[in-house]
Amino acid sequence: MKKVCLLINLVFGLSLSVLGQALPVAGNVVQGDAQLNMGVEQLDIVQHSDFLHLQFDEFNIGTNERVSFQQPNINSVAISEVLSRDPTQIAGKLSANGQLFILAPGGLVIHEGASIEAASLFASTLKTSSVGEGGIQFTSAGSSAGIENYGAINIHGGGFLQLLSTRISNFGDIENHQGQVGFNVGESAMQAALDGVIENYGSIKASAGDVVLQAKVRNQIHELVVNNQGDITAQTVYEQGGDIYIGRRPKHIVRVTTHCKFWCDKK
Repeated sequence: MKKVCLLINLVFGLSLSVLGQALPVAGNVVQGDAQLNMGVEQLDIVQHSDFLHLQFDEFNIGTNERVSFQQPNINSVAISEVLSRDPTQIAGKLSANGQLFILAPGGLVIHEGASIEAASLFASTLKTSSVGEGGIQFTSAGSSAGIENYGAINIHGGGFLQLLSTRISNFGDIENHQGQVGFNVGESAMQAALDGVIENYGSIKASAGDVVLQAKVRNQIHELVVNNQGDITAQTVYEQGGDIYIGRRPKHIVRVTTHCKFWCDKK
């Protein structure tokens, strides 16, 4: 099995129907120490260790439901690995005061009206070959399921938001004013490139941070891979190899489309 050359190191310092009742199912602690307190419409995950690896048969959150990760500090890592090959659907509220990693190989849909708040968030739909305290190793095998956001994602405290998938679509609102927002698509997305494997029709705000829309697809036209029709606010933007990077050297404003404004420094 060919492995994608991507290893996410955990650095401690750093359109589906809306659901009714559907809290995460069968949570199991693989590594670390935590207590799972299940209520009628709420799941509180109290993390006692700096690193936590959980497995769930399903990790869905209904419209009126809430899942809260209560972590020791903003550098604590919690990995929620979903075993089901059905899409993970979030229609309620998800919060974490540390670093939250969601591994959902069946796809991830964040519905309109849903909200995610975290110090840092990493979400992926790629298949994993290993998950542990040293990092996460992904492979090229698995479904072509993507990530779709119609809700609100808010990252606070200078943390990161990184999405890794074969297809990423944002129709909602993403805010990470002090940190980085990254949409990352690998070579396994090649077959989907004709329609654009990264799409932004919503709002991405990183007024004091960075935005990276990055599609690594060989033998394809990059303009088809990254399709931005939404609003992206950051201090600078530049393009390299068909990817769009937004960084920290403001000079002037470039209007890329009628709905898209960049504080921009072309490189």
